[in-house]
Amino acid sequence: MLFVPHQANDRILQAAAKGLGVPEERMFSNLAHYGNTSSASIPIALCEAIEQGLVQRDDLICCVGFGAGLTWAAAAIQWSLPLPVAVPARPHQAWRWLRYRVARLRSLWRRLWRLWMPGCSTSGTMRRQAEVQALEKP
Repeated sequence: MLFVPHQANDRILQAAAKGLGVPEERMFSNLAHYGNTSSASIPIALCEAIEQGLVQRDDLICCVGFGAGLTWAAAAIQWSLPLPVAVPARPHQAWRWLRYRVARLRSLWRRLWRLWMPGCSTSGTMRRQAEVQALEKP
């Protein structure tokens, strides 16, 4: 079991470990790096414990926090790793890559076509302008 307490100060952590009869190796502390980070101390400490490899699958973690006055809380967590994310199949990735490249080329072609051939556009606005000009001529 790993204890991840609120990181208020080192004296409190040592007194808690001594009072509970817990070896100090089981009491995770990152006070030397950050100091008292208030309400973020437990999540930061838990994240660091995981990064350092102190937490493994099915480990029991005890998080204990306290605040001003007589406010306190504790949670026992049995750690389980998230399921691995399914990687899309290679053909699906290749097909998507190809579709995006074709769409990019088609978009580029259409922009160049409108730039070089402004009178050949098949857009509704150009057609309406041509119809109005035809009606205005006697």
